[in-house]
Amino acid sequence: MNHASVHELLIAGLSRRANGRELRLTSRIVKLFADAVTPEDLFHGQWQGRPSKLDAFNPYLDDRWNQGCTNAWRVWEEIVPPGYQSR
Repeated sequence: MNHASVHELLIAGLSRRANGRELRLTSRIVKLFADAVTPEDLFHGQWQGRPSKLDAFNPYLDDRWNQGCTNAWRVWEEIVPPGYQSR
């Protein structure tokens, strides 16, 4: 159940209410997903745009994710030697 699923059903002609029943989502979530043109539009709030200790490691983390590594502990072990400090 994600943004794409909601939009696929809307394109297929299902109403938002039917969409919610089909995907077992609340009307609030269906509205949120339906109103967002792209999944990135769902990211908003007080934490967006704030600097992070991980900013310097984002390209490396993106590469590891794209390689299929989704183990947070493993990538943490990989970024500590080059200088990441958790405190």
